[in-house]
Amino acid sequence: MAEEEQEERVMNVPLRDALKAARTKRTPRAIEAIREFVMRHAKAKREDVWISNILKVRPPQNRDPLPEEIEAYRTYLDEEIQIIKPKIIATLGRFSMGKFIPDVYITRIHGQAHRVEWKGRKIIIFPMYHPAAALRNQKIMEAYKADFVKLANVLQTLIKQSEPGNTDDKTAISEENQTNLQLTLL
Repeated sequence: MAEEEQEERVMNVPLRDALKAARTKRTPRAIEAIREFVMRHAKAKREDVWISNILKVRPPQNRDPLPEEIEAYRTYLDEEIQIIKPKIIATLGRFSMGKFIPDVYITRIHGQAHRVEWKGRKIIIFPMYHPAAALRNQKIMEAYKADFVKLANVLQTLIKQSEPGNTDDKTAISEENQTNLQLTLL
């Protein structure tokens, strides 16, 4: 199969199919489909979207990661973040959210941009439900899809903010208008 045909099929994979693939061994296809979904809806470039994992291996029986497993891979993930220097991190699930925003429930803060201080840098954290939760529960799937739309809006705001010569205060994500941005996205 030609590379273009394969890329075309990946780009057209619906989000639900991408999430189902993530539950199987076809994770690279799922990751690529989710990347394409974000790129299409946020009009972002491929090099602007990075997907990683809090663990670098799947836990036995696909169980939740243990605190010591998260700690064992912490330095690897920290190094990735230091190298990439993302402006925004969309966390998929409570474990990755807890790395940046501990002691909160994802049900209360999903789909909202949060500015956090991390290793001397300000990063926007955008918590989302884990794809597996979205597949198990239709209500969560609806919220998950809505959160992707909100994420696309936040990414578009960041893109506009970084355009040369942009002086439009409405597109700036600052400490002062962070709450307004969240309200706009709801």
